[in-house]
Amino acid sequence: MTAATPAPAARRPLWIARLAGTHEEMGAQHGRLLAAAGGADAAFAFYPDMPGRVLLAAAPPAARRIAGVLAGAALAIALESGRPILFRQTRVGLGGRQFAMYKFRSMVRHAAAIGPYYTSAGDPRITRVGRFIRATSLDELPQLFNVLNGDMSLVGPRPDLPDQRPLYTEQQWAQRCSVRPGITGLAQATLRSEATPEQRLALDLRYAREHSLWLDLRILAWTLGRLSGRGSN
Repeated sequence: MTAATPAPAARRPLWIARLAGTHEEMGAQHGRLLAAAGGADAAFAFYPDMPGRVLLAAAPPAARRIAGVLAGAALAIALESGRPILFRQTRVGLGGRQFAMYKFRSMVRHAAAIGPYYTSAGDPRITRVGRFIRATSLDELPQLFNVLNGDMSLVGPRPDLPDQRPLYTEQQWAQRCSVRPGITGLAQATLRSEATPEQRLALDLRYAREHSLWLDLRILAWTLGRLSGRGSN
């Protein structure tokens, strides 16, 4: 008797990948996430090559909660200002390598063409939904895919734009690029958007010199404590 062929497993919707237009790439990352989770209840897997040695590997229940938050943010953005839902921008990572960083779009479309790369308090380009997701840092959640892809870590200096290279000396730039950029960093955890460019640069370079697992855990704790919205643009 011929054994019955098992029915193919249902594919989970990768809505965020489709919104980004990178379905195949995100599908591979999604597979790595599930493989790392392995159905276990552990929330984190540790990798020695990551700054802070922490790579998010959410277990299925946590993944469902994160997916719900992602879906809710995407829907709010779409209802207010349409597509695109995600903002894709070239940033500089470890060793000076450039990569595509993702965020939820929090500003009007074509914002880069009508203003500087940085934002300030009361920036008219920020939408109403954008102000909320910035205040709660929900706009950064799509960068979990950058973490899974190895371009970023949970903790590290925020990735710079290539145009910011002239702001550094040769020595500072080499030090800045010696660590993987992160979703949150020392400047964001301590000052959020209230930091001046000089303060942010000094804190980024300090992290590059002093980074450790203990410092990463402290930065994560400080970041969670500052998610009230104060100090965000």
